[in-house]
Amino acid sequence: MSQAVLGHSKCSVHSVHVPVSASQAGFSTLHVEVPPNTTATIYVPAQNTEMMRESGKTLAEAGLKGTVEQGYVVLTEVGSGSYDFQF
Repeated sequence: MSQAVLGHSKCSVHSVHVPVSASQAGFSTLHVEVPPNTTATIYVPAQNTEMMRESGKTLAEAGLKGTVEQGYVVLTEVGSGSYDFQF
């Protein structure tokens, strides 16, 4: 049986004020852009926070607080800005 590999995906949602976008390259990087004056909860398909990095830093080093592990997903609260999660 052969397996398909997702090379790249991209999506955006038009919120009340501005678009919110995210893209994924392969199975290990998630790029998220959060518009100014907003917050977002990011759901990352990772088993635990030790496996995750944001721009090469641990989540604590990147200053991300409010991170919760739920099964095979890690949720983290972020403010406006660009984020590159590796998992």
